[in-house]
This record gives sequence, C-alpha cells and structure tokens, in this order.
Amino acid sequence: MQDNEEESFQIGEDDSADRLLPAQPGLAAVAGAGVALAPLAAYGPIGAAFAAVLTPAAAAILQGAAAELTQARTQRAARMLKDAAVHGGLDVEELLRRIGADPIKLGLLSDTMQAASRTNVNRKIRLLGKALAEAALTDDNTLIDEQILLVAAIAELEIPHLQVLKIIADGTERTGYMGAERRGVSEMEVARSRPGLEGLGGTSLLQPLLRVLDRNGLIYQTRTGQVWDENMADDIRPGAGSIEWAATRFAQSLLLMLLDDSDYSDK
Repeated sequence: MQDNEEESFQIGEDDSADRLLPAQPGLAAVAGAGVALAPLAAYGPIGAAFAAVLTPAAAAILQGAAAELTQARTQRAARMLKDAAVHGGLDVEELLRRIGADPIKLGLLSDTMQAASRTNVNRKIRLLGKALAEAALTDDNTLIDEQILLVAAIAELEIPHLQVLKIIADGTERTGYMGAERRGVSEMEVARSRPGLEGLGGTSLLQPLLRVLDRNGLIYQTRTGQVWDENMADDIRPGAGSIEWAATRFAQSLLLMLLDDSDYSDK
C-alpha cells in the first residue's frame, strides 16, 4: 500500500465509536442517586438473584452499567442505520421500507445491527451500513449474497484483527515468474510488528487472531519461513512462528473499503 494510505489508515483508539455517545453520569453517581432495584428483577431469575445477593449500592452500579451498555449499543446500531441511509441517498424510514418483509434482507438487517452494536470501530460501523444499503437497494440476489458474506467477515473483525491483517497485507509480495506466486509474512514477523501479541507464550495471542482472518478468507498460508526459537516458552509448538501468511484479494479489497471515507464524516 502507498504511503499516503498508511498515513490515513491508522487503526487504533481514534477509530473508537465511543465519542458518539453524549455525556452520561458516572456509575458512582448512578449508585448515589438510589437507582431502584426493580429493573434487575426484570431480567428474570438471574436478575432477581443478583438483586438478592448484592448490596443496594452494588446492585445500583450494576443496573447503571447495564443501562449505559444498552444505550451505547442502541446508538451504535442507529449510527449504522443512518450511515446506510446516507450511502443509499435515502432517509432511514425509506431504507427500512426498501427492506420490507424480505426475509433475506431482514436477516441482513439483524446481522448488521448486531455487529454495529457490539463494536467500537467507526470504520466498521460505516462499512456495515454501506453493505446494508447495497443489499437493500437491489433485487440482484448475487449482490445481496456478496453483502451477506462481507458482513459475516466484518462482524468478526475488531481493531487487533485489522492491525494484524494490515501488517500481513503490507508485507505480502508477488514473487516467481510473472508475479504468479506470493510471499507472505511469518508469524514471528507479525508478532514483532505488533507489540503485545506474544502474550503468555510467544504466539498465544496471535493464533486466535489468525484463525479469524483465515476462517473469513482474508489470509492464506504460503510457506514455512524462519523457525522461531522453541525455547521461548514451553507451550510453543515446534516451528511456531515460522508459517507465513499472505493477504487475499478479498483482504486487500476490504482494507480499501475501510480506507474509503469519501462518503462519510467522523463527526
């Protein structure tokens, strides 16, 4: 990727969607206000059990946390719907009318709302909205299926996944005759490029990230590279860190879509 893309695509805290939320009272203030315990019981036996074993102050803090979480998730889902409407050149009501009672589109609506409500990444929320709009405004089943697959992949990706994916994508090189082959990035190189992935045992935190990327068709194994020192930790398998991964064309397209902020504003 080019340098100007590198400067514009910094996946980190600045991508958090938390700043979309209005100022809210802290949990301590909620507890001090004497929040009623009745709402906990509304969660059924589990809520009633909490209310029974916790002190009033602790139960109030828990209730306040649940309320803030619900509000945050609702706002993120609403932001996604608004972004979808903007991308489609419609208002939200018309967008929902376009979805109508179509079971496939309704399923995608549910999936995008769930994914948006559970992420803090603004770029992900916007891309989910774009995928929903593309599906809502077409009767082409092939295009709808493509958006369903895209949403399924996006839903699993958070900042650590995207950071690892970008490292692999930036390091993927074409080799061989006419560039027919690709050389990837070894697990050891990824871990060294992204501090903190070594975790408790070399690749212990990296492996779950790679599994998600691999499962969604974003990376694939190329060859065995430099062997990681097997004495780093007892739980590192022989040759750990030596596998090289390359980014697929789908991964490159996904990163480009995340880079494209032309239709949206972070405000």
